[in-house]
Amino acid sequence: MGHVHRAFSCLILSLFLLLPASCSQEQQTDFLKEPDKLLVWPPEPFKPRIQWIRQITSDDLIELKPGFWNRIGRFLFGTEKSAIIRSHGIYVNGDGILFIADPGARAIHVLDPVHRRYSMINSCGQTSFKSPIDFAMDEVNHLYVTDSAAGFVCRYKIDNGELKIGKIIARMERPTGISYNPRNGLIYVAKTTAHQIIAIDKDGKSHITIGSSGAGPGKFNFPIALTVNHQGEVLVVDSLNARIQIFTPDGQFIRTFGQPGDLSGFFAKPKGIAVDSEDHIYVVDTLFDAVQLFDTNGQLLMNFGSSGRNPGQFWLPSGIFIDRNDFIYVSDTYNQRIQVFKYLKHSVPDAEDRLEKEQTFRSRRREGR
Repeated sequence: MGHVHRAFSCLILSLFLLLPASCSQEQQTDFLKEPDKLLVWPPEPFKPRIQWIRQITSDDLIELKPGFWNRIGRFLFGTEKSAIIRSHGIYVNGDGILFIADPGARAIHVLDPVHRRYSMINSCGQTSFKSPIDFAMDEVNHLYVTDSAAGFVCRYKIDNGELKIGKIIARMERPTGISYNPRNGLIYVAKTTAHQIIAIDKDGKSHITIGSSGAGPGKFNFPIALTVNHQGEVLVVDSLNARIQIFTPDGQFIRTFGQPGDLSGFFAKPKGIAVDSEDHIYVVDTLFDAVQLFDTNGQLLMNFGSSGRNPGQFWLPSGIFIDRNDFIYVSDTYNQRIQVFKYLKHSVPDAEDRLEKEQTFRSRRREGR
């Protein structure tokens, strides 16, 4: 039991932060239940670009000690088991705190691995969440959350790893995707049923409105997610038009790519979008159970994932977030977990190095270490 306890204590600090663990590799493999071989995409003989790292499930949440507001709730109302019901949006801040929007639980999960804390936030101030969808964060550590059913954007201040009581800064029709643009200090929000993107300031005042209902350039048919690349361009998932549209920070149309189809490079039901450190565009397609990776011009580079419940497989995935170290977090929604991958850039292990690592991993498993 001592060995198991030490393994858990050490690994929980590195599980969500994705920092180098001070524990041994054999402890990591025991806890994380890694697959029997390294999972990379594309497969050999091609050079790998994406690697599966780990998954985060409800079991990981309940082992962390509760944060302040959860301690108060447990004192007043008793213990309630925390669980990922139907995850959607994800965000990881610079301190490694992981935020999960869970419309199934009508709550936000907050995982702080540094202080080994977990909280489940059910409201913005005095207003209960109905369907929290997505996150954005500005440079002064404000976290913004959209709630599509309640129709508001909530702002929190993060202090010492805890969310302070939230404040509704804007009310609007069906807000879903949200992203902060450091180029102009505005927060872009997808008003899905209004077929528009709106840019608001940190107090909720509207500054820019983009688009209207339609299929032409700059028009939308239920936009559902968006992100901002390193040039400040706004990339929008125009879901029922089955395409990605790209705009300048002030809302001018630049270009578009994508069309309906059931082959790679086409879209069936695009839902989440993110960019890595090299501005490659990642699009989660819910019906494909996959993530498609495009260059900045919209040319398909590769895809990863398939249907199923094993590592690297998805069941109706939705949100995606990529941190500054190119770790890729995907909401594997109906598998009730977050899967974490890594973009390997150009410094990837060659085949001989990966084979040696795989053989070492298997040997340790056989030895029970």
